[in-house]
Amino acid sequence: MLAKKTVQKFTINIKDPSTVNYDKILEYVKQQTESDQSVKDLELARGASSTVQKRTELVDLIRQLRPTVSVTKEQQLAEPVVKSTKSETVVD
Repeated sequence: MLAKKTVQKFTINIKDPSTVNYDKILEYVKQQTESDQSVKDLELARGASSTVQKRTELVDLIRQLRPTVSVTKEQQLAEPVVKSTKSETVVD
């Protein structure tokens, strides 16, 4: 991709070596390489930042959904959460 952009930018005729200014091309390639690396670094940093933000949002959401009333272990054992589905009949 960089080679194609370079040929187009400097209007290089690949059949005519006199159209090639090696010093200018070298500087351009160096700048583009640094620029491309900077973009990759920014994208990587943005991705890491986004991941941290999503994790923080998830933790906050979980905290909001947790019940605020604490139930003791004794209450959990004494009071069943699910009621029995069997119909209880009393025989006299």
